Amino acid sequence: MATQIDFTIEQLRAFVASYVTEPIDTISDEDYLLDVGIDSITMMTIVEELRQKGFPLTFIQLADNPTIKAWHALIKEYAADYGG
Repeated sequence: MATQIDFTIEQLRAFVASYVTEPIDTISDEDYLLDVGIDSITMMTIVEELRQKGFPLTFIQLADNPTIKAWHALIKEYAADYGG
């Protein structure tokens, strides 16, 4: 299981890949994920799975800027503050 310290953007991209409707290699880290299959219900599922991985992020945090780049920044911020 990934921890706060080692959850890379590549791992996040692979994680998000199972939720989008487009091939992940066609989605940039700055693409708006609501345009490629992520809806509010899916985002709630993603929040719960990220919490299980050790990232206590909220739905509001993810919904505020639904891109891989922004979500990874939140993960890195949490890791810097709490992960060591």
